Amino acid sequence: MTIYPEPIVEFGFSEVSPFTRTPTWADVSDSVLEISIDRGRSRHFEDFEPGEATIVFDNHDGDFDPNNTSGAHYTAGATQILPMKQVRIRARLSDLSTVDVYRGWTKPRSGWSFDYNPPDEATATVECFDGLALIARHKIDTDTTVGTVTSDYIEDVLDDVGFSSTWYDTDATILQCAARTADVNALELIS
Repeated sequence: MTIYPEPIVEFGFSEVSPFTRTPTWADVSDSVLEISIDRGRSRHFEDFEPGEATIVFDNHDGDFDPNNTSGAHYTAGATQILPMKQVRIRARLSDLSTVDVYRGWTKPRSGWSFDYNPPDEATATVECFDGLALIARHKIDTDTTVGTVTSDYIEDVLDDVGFSSTWYDTDATILQCAARTADVNALELIS
C-alpha cells in the first residue's frame, strides 16, 4: 500500500547544459532518506530569498560517490555527480495526481557532501538552489527607457540571465517601467 503524498526526486544527470528545458530525468527516489525545502520569507516586509532544497541519500552502495566508477551515476568515463545539475522534487498525491514542489540546480561549490560511518551507514547530501538565486547573482548590463512594457522588460532580463524563453510565460501586461541603468543586480530590476 502506497502512503500519499509520496516524494519523487529526479535529476537531469545526463544533461550538459544546466538550462535544458525538458531534461531526461533520472528517478532517484528509492535512495532518498530526507528532503528539506526552504523558500519565501518569514515576515511580510522582508525580501523573498531564493529557494533552497537539501536532499539526503542512502549511499551505502556508493551510487552517489563521484569516485565510484561502477556506480549508477558514472557513465562514459565520467561522474554525473556534479554541480549545476537540475533537480526536480514532486509529490504524488494519488495514483493519478502528481504536483511539482521544487525545481532547481545542485549548488556549485558546496553542492555535494558525503558522510561515511562504517560498517553500515553512508550518506550523500546535496544542496540545491532555485532560479531566483541565479537571477539574484547575475549582473545585467542593459538600459531601458521610460515606458518599456513590464513583460518585455522581464523577458529581456531573464534572457540575459540565460533562461530559455520556454522556461517562463509573461502575460502581455501594459504596466510601464521607469528607466533603469546598467550594471545592476538582475533581481533588483524585476522586483
